[in-house]
Formats: sequence, structure tokens, C-alpha cells
Amino acid sequence: GDLPDLKISGWVDFNYVNQDPDNSTGTTFADSDTLALHEVEINFAFDFGNGLTAKFDLQADTASQAGAGSIEDVELEEAYFSYDFLDGEDTSLTLSAGRFFSQLGLETRDLTGLYQFSNGYTVAGPGSALGLQDGVRLNYSSDMFAVGLSVVDGAFTNDKLASELGYELFASFTGVENLTVSAGYASEETEAGVDLDIWTVN
Repeated sequence: GDLPDLKISGWVDFNYVNQDPDNSTGTTFADSDTLALHEVEINFAFDFGNGLTAKFDLQADTASQAGAGSIEDVELEEAYFSYDFLDGEDTSLTLSAGRFFSQLGLETRDLTGLYQFSNGYTVAGPGSALGLQDGVRLNYSSDMFAVGLSVVDGAFTNDKLASELGYELFASFTGVENLTVSAGYASEETEAGVDLDIWTVN
């Protein structure tokens, strides 16, 4: 049969620092040039036709994301298949399965969207819900609004607790030009001898 359509995208995040001190105070500072590579990402988006798609992201970053360093081993970021039952231009009802990001929208996912070095909602523990998750999600979207439900193997990043399944609900309204209103909720219960419910609202 025909091969699926494939789109490849990606980016490189780095910074360059040049120091050319005045030295007029009598203290000698050397000139320096520093090029620091922080993160590289390549995204593969497959379209098999008839509403079936897949997305695979590869990334490599430095251990600290805060300074010069060597790029660590390449790892698989998102990796999931999706099927759109409506397969239309204006509306979609999509079931996805695999490894994907939370949809609560607490913070941008990549350094190129932050213009700063921040792991704010990815390593903060309970109360942060923007990590990578393994599970299934069902989304409906139209020109006016979108709603979704995810069932995942733990909703929270780095909560360090064995847990039951996690759940996420989100909704957004886009029916007014240049206006988006969104809300999200995530929860999970622990099961390792600690009676604790964790939830967050955004």
C-alpha cells in the first residue's frame, strides 16, 4: 500500500555568551566566548489516512538545562497513536493512546516557548501536572469549544508514590475572536499504605 504522509519538524536551543571586560579597575578579567547547547528535539508526525495519525518526538538535553554541558542520550518524549472518528475539517472526536503530555496548560513544554530556563511544572512534585503520561485520552473539538478526558498511569509528575489511575478533565472556549478561556482538573489516589488524594485545578 501507500506509505503514510510524514512531516518532520524540530529545533535546537543554545546560547552564546561573549565577555569583553573593560579592566579599567585594575583587576584583570580575561576575554571569553562560550557556546552552550541545551536541547535538541526532532518531531515525526505520521498521517495514515482515514483519521489515523501518529506522533513520535525524540529529544536530547543537558543534565541541568541551566548552563553549558554535553548533550545527554537521546530519549523518546511523546509517542502515541490517534484516531479521529469524525475525520472532519471543523470538528473532531479523537481517541489517543500512548505517551503524551498533560493538557492542563500550566506551562509551555519546551525551552523554546519559555525563553528562559525553567522546570517549573515538570519536576515540582504533587501539585504539578504537566508531565509526560502513559494512558488514553478522548478529545472533542470544534470551532467553538473543546473538551477532553484522560485516564493515565498517574496524573502527577514525580509524586514518588504508588498510585491508582489518574484522571484529567479539561475544557476550552474559543467562540469569540481573539479570546480563549480554558479550565482543567486532574486527580489521583495513592495506594501504597498512604491514604492521600492529590488534585489540582487550573
